[in-house]
Amino acid sequence: MQQEAKKYPHTSPFTLQMGMWLLMLTVSLLFGAFTYAFMWLPPIEGFALRVPTPFYVSTLTLLASSFLLHRGWFNNKDSELKNGFYYSLIFGIVFLCIQGYAWYELFLQQGSVEALAEEEQRRGFLLPFQYLYLLSGMHALHLIGGLGFLIYVYAKWEEKKERYAEVAVYFWHFLGILWIFLLGVLLLKL
Repeated sequence: MQQEAKKYPHTSPFTLQMGMWLLMLTVSLLFGAFTYAFMWLPPIEGFALRVPTPFYVSTLTLLASSFLLHRGWFNNKDSELKNGFYYSLIFGIVFLCIQGYAWYELFLQQGSVEALAEEEQRRGFLLPFQYLYLLSGMHALHLIGGLGFLIYVYAKWEEKKERYAEVAVYFWHFLGILWIFLLGVLLLKL
């Protein structure tokens, strides 16, 4: 026990798990505030917005990523878990690429920029498509952070997996659940 304390002086399992739960609570509150503002946003007359089709494809990609990671974790085999991390990294990068294409589709939907700029000045707050950028962009930033953590654990597999793998798996699942929630909100509002 003493030797383990010297090896990991600042990262007890409790500290890592508590940090993860606090991070997830903070992220949930942030997205809760954005969602609340988005849901109460009045529609723009004559401006129809739809959820970009690539959002559905990216959802399947993220679900596959989470499934592969969880399967490796559940089987409790070192090689399967490491493969789960690897495939989650690949699918996470694919998710971000698909999201970029969805933003391009969203940009094409915006229509006349001049009319939207006038509407924005009249209303004095964000437009619905700007909230789509905000919600999906903030999720993408958190996903990039999750990918960075997955890369860190994967690169330092032999020395870090026991400490960080569980935290990485839970946070990755959290990001998947968060995206499904955001997609549901977008479908309800638009």
